[in-house]
Amino acid sequence: MAGRPTRANGRATAERLMEFGAKELERSGPVDFNLERVMRLSKVSRSSVYHHFSSRDGLIVALEFEHRHRRVVEDIAVLRGMVLGAKDISQFFSVTERYLRGDAGPNGVRNRRRRIEGLVAGHSSKQLQKILADAQREGSDLFAEILEIVRSRFVPNSTVPVRGVSYFLQSLIVGRVLVDIVEDDAVTDEWVTVVMASLRHLFDDK
Repeated sequence: MAGRPTRANGRATAERLMEFGAKELERSGPVDFNLERVMRLSKVSRSSVYHHFSSRDGLIVALEFEHRHRRVVEDIAVLRGMVLGAKDISQFFSVTERYLRGDAGPNGVRNRRRRIEGLVAGHSSKQLQKILADAQREGSDLFAEILEIVRSRFVPNSTVPVRGVSYFLQSLIVGRVLVDIVEDDAVTDEWVTVVMASLRHLFDDK
């Protein structure tokens, strides 16, 4: 009798589905995404798809999340360059505020909603939850590195835990979906003002 699949085999299966799923998503988009073709080309069974991702939509969510995660990593690299070029902490705050205000557009709203959908889908699939957690951890650690650069260069006496700040800011950005719902520019402006005040307080900017 064949032995039970190992954890390594399960990871390899999920990665194979992600590989062929990414090609299908690029070719067909999320609406016309053909799960049958993915299973045929990857030689992975339907039961394995549902085991790792709960459903067709769960696989699509994982693929879109991974795609957006790559964009986040790229954005963080750009932000890192801006921080290294900043003359003082005020410039860092200015860059952050411009980003927050610019992220009020349709792309920002859509990304936040999709991220919420991904988090919800993750609760029904341990494999998807792991994918989301790994991506979140990597992005948070990269952002924390930038915050550590800010602290060491401009506020070396600050004792704020930068990893905590990283998660705090990201939780605010995801939670911004509540601001998006009301579609009120005044609320958006107030939200950005409060977030920036919190960030300045965390870094003890006088």
